[in-house]
Amino acid sequence: MGGGLGDYARYGSIGISWVLTTAVYLYLGYRAGQWLDNRFGTAPVFFVLGMVMAIGLSLLTLTKDVMALDRALRRARGSDGQGHRTGVNRERKHFPYSGEVRGPDKPADESAGGTSSEESEDGGTRAR
Repeated sequence: MGGGLGDYARYGSIGISWVLTTAVYLYLGYRAGQWLDNRFGTAPVFFVLGMVMAIGLSLLTLTKDVMALDRALRRARGSDGQGHRTGVNRERKHFPYSGEVRGPDKPADESAGGTSSEESEDGGTRAR
């Protein structure tokens, strides 16, 4: 956390959202369960099933919201969740080789760090 008031607001909004969705799911589970029990004459079966489904949906919604917030906070901090910075991972992806990078104008034998000669503009050679 450590973000101050902004983090409290984010988590608080998830809490309020969860309470409201839980109330809606429980009400709908109650009403649907009662209606199905009255229609088919199975007293507590659909009522209990409706309540269990409401609680399950409520917990699923809470889990999704918290995971989405966590993902957004990690993206904002620049971490991938495994202790690595995403910028470093991107760099490793695009530049996977360690050591000196050779360009098109630099042959492989010069990358070892020895001296070489190069033709100068006037036709002579000079040490690099």
